[in-house]
Amino acid sequence: AVLVKVRVFYAVRIFLGLLSTITETVLVVALSRRYGKRLACYVLAMLCLTSGCFFASTSFLPSSFSMYAVTLSSALFLLEKYACAVSVAAAGVILGWPFSILVFLPVTVYSLLRGHFKRVFLSGLLTSLCLLVLSVVADYYSYGRWTSSVFNLLKYNVLGGGESHLYGTEGASFYFRNAFNNFNFAFVLALLFVGVALSARKKYAPDLLIVVSPVYIWLAFMSLQAHKEER
Repeated sequence: AVLVKVRVFYAVRIFLGLLSTITETVLVVALSRRYGKRLACYVLAMLCLTSGCFFASTSFLPSSFSMYAVTLSSALFLLEKYACAVSVAAAGVILGWPFSILVFLPVTVYSLLRGHFKRVFLSGLLTSLCLLVLSVVADYYSYGRWTSSVFNLLKYNVLGGGESHLYGTEGASFYFRNAFNNFNFAFVLALLFVGVALSARKKYAPDLLIVVSPVYIWLAFMSLQAHKEER
């Protein structure tokens, strides 16, 4: 029995690592097609050197699933597959970490504006409804009553139903220190990208800026919260 559990543990890890590899590969391919092989190679090198992505890729956590979704959604956006990008974003929020909706906002909004609005909107709506129904059914099977883990999480942390600061508080600089520790010089380049995008608007703005902008949104909003999530 112990041997079976060990095999399951490593099988799950291998599957998650493979899933992360696929999403990152799609992102690199999208960058190569859109901006050339040089930029794609730079991104590939940075992905290989970021300890944060390496450890998160095989972690069985909601935030890791959201990471896969963010990567894939950004890649699909760059490939101009706007309906698919929004659907993946919906999956990342509902099946992954609901708070990651902040990260998905730029790609989702711009996909609605850039693509066929009705098609993109319906794609995201249908995906959201289907996944919410599946989530509620799974919650009913697990808890024996009708409830929604997604809504309960938001209610606890956002609507004042809980005390998230009980799990620890950090200063406003936490995410800056944590991001530099996990992404080293790539994080510094991400912060400086706004200046690069503004000076080379025809090449990098607005699409690549839309993909990178979640970094600024997350730092601005989440740094104001007393409780910080390390992952």
